[in-house]
Amino acid sequence: MMQLVGTDGNHLGYYVDIDTPIRKDNGEYYLTDLFLDLWVFPNGRYFELDRDEFEKSLKSRLITHYQLRKANQVIEMLKCRIVNGDFYRMLL
Repeated sequence: MMQLVGTDGNHLGYYVDIDTPIRKDNGEYYLTDLFLDLWVFPNGRYFELDRDEFEKSLKSRLITHYQLRKANQVIEMLKCRIVNGDFYRMLL
């Protein structure tokens, strides 16, 4: 997750990239971008990004059914946390 701040220091929002958990292999760290992203405005509104790419990635066999299911679970959990205010408490 990245907090984006404008050149004047104002908070623009949060960008959440849905990825696989990071793993270490032979001293190198890896993760897989699952294409699905979430933008959260400072006022609590949000929207999904790249849902089309995410769904195409399954058809192209870039991600598995398991990864698709887990990514959907994570993004729905994040949306619930945004709505009930827990999202911002996670950031502290």
